Amino acid sequence: MGLNAGPTPSRLARNESVTTRHKLCPRNVGSTQVTALRARNGAVSAAVLNDRMIRSEKDSIMRYNPPPNWPAPPPGWQPDQNWQPDRSWPPAPPGWQLWVDDEQAPLGAKQSRRKGPYVVGALAAVMVLALTAVGVWYFSRDNERQADAATVTLGPPKVSATVAVEWPAGVVVDPDAHLAYITDEHDPGQVYVIDTSTNGVLAKIEVEDAPGGIVLDPGSHTAFVAHNARDAISVIDTTERKVVKTFKVEIGAHIALDADARVLYGCTDFGNSVTIIDTTTGTVVGTVESVGDAVEVALDPANHTGYVTDSKGNAVTVFDTRSRTVTGKIPVGNEPYRITADPKSNRLYVGNNRDQSVSVIDTTTKTVVATIPVGSIPQGIAIDSAADTAYVVSYDGSLTVVDTTNYTITTTLKVGENPAAIAIDSKTHSAYVASSPGNVVTVVAR
Repeated sequence: MGLNAGPTPSRLARNESVTTRHKLCPRNVGSTQVTALRARNGAVSAAVLNDRMIRSEKDSIMRYNPPPNWPAPPPGWQPDQNWQPDRSWPPAPPGWQLWVDDEQAPLGAKQSRRKGPYVVGALAAVMVLALTAVGVWYFSRDNERQADAATVTLGPPKVSATVAVEWPAGVVVDPDAHLAYITDEHDPGQVYVIDTSTNGVLAKIEVEDAPGGIVLDPGSHTAFVAHNARDAISVIDTTERKVVKTFKVEIGAHIALDADARVLYGCTDFGNSVTIIDTTTGTVVGTVESVGDAVEVALDPANHTGYVTDSKGNAVTVFDTRSRTVTGKIPVGNEPYRITADPKSNRLYVGNNRDQSVSVIDTTTKTVVATIPVGSIPQGIAIDSAADTAYVVSYDGSLTVVDTTNYTITTTLKVGENPAAIAIDSKTHSAYVASSPGNVVTVVAR
């Protein structure tokens, strides 16, 4: 696991109401980058030094590396060479040291096997103390939400490549497989398979006519493609790269997947209900009624909640995925169409066609917390949670890049004529933009 491939620094201390615990790690040691990995229970269970990692296999880990503008650690904190990690952890590589802070014990007290950070650095204790004096220590606060690791500094987004694809309509990325899947809405329909390492076309999979939105379940090696004009969903085996099933069901251009529940959510364009489809059999297993003029669904599976844009009601309809009933409405801008959920930050992003704006909803309070001006008719929204970045493509060919920590626009790019969709590669932080009339997929790198 190399640091150069990791995501950008995450800001973990968003919720000031949670209990504060200081966790320290050296970040810059000469040219060496060090990342601490922390378990959900508060114990650091692994560390990465350059491209080497040690970890506790029994712990579910989350990674962090706080940004440099965070406050300095409390006075008197220092490494303690007496503390030892759990015996189940692998030994440190040669030349690596352990150190720990424990704010719950008096300074100088003997440390036992308490839960605490496990950080590795190729430094003697005296050097670590010297580094403390010059400000290379950082601390974070525990937060109830998970965060991804952060060791690389990302540059400004820029167009890095284009890939020729006939009438691209939908796009999804499998970051672990280094693949992107692009639907071609021509007749007959195709799905292009692109190697994201080279941006070369590896294959074209023939599907039903007029494919639109596409979603991916990497765990089952399956992609699902919506065919609005054909009332069908193509099921693709991504290993064999062929269609293995076709579900005949009335569906709109956009679908959402709950992989764990094995169901798809979709809606007939501007219908008053959401259709729920079994991903194994293709049968309709339920509906959510009275949602308004539905366009697109977004899901928060962990909280058993779904959201659907009500274009004529200028609202987002909230529904419970267990009871399949509407639980509320959230007013947004004028004529909302596209919608994207970011469960990690408890945020929902809604594109308002007539307002040229995106409404940001706090899904905890069910209120709009920001309105971001974007291009004419926002066509697609994608979130890079680890990089604290939102991307919005609009009909006018613009890509608006937003810092999600303060909802300010950091840059605007031109990405082709009438972009229809966008997806993020969470490994490389590249964005893939499908532009139908231009017959091109634009790659935006950082």
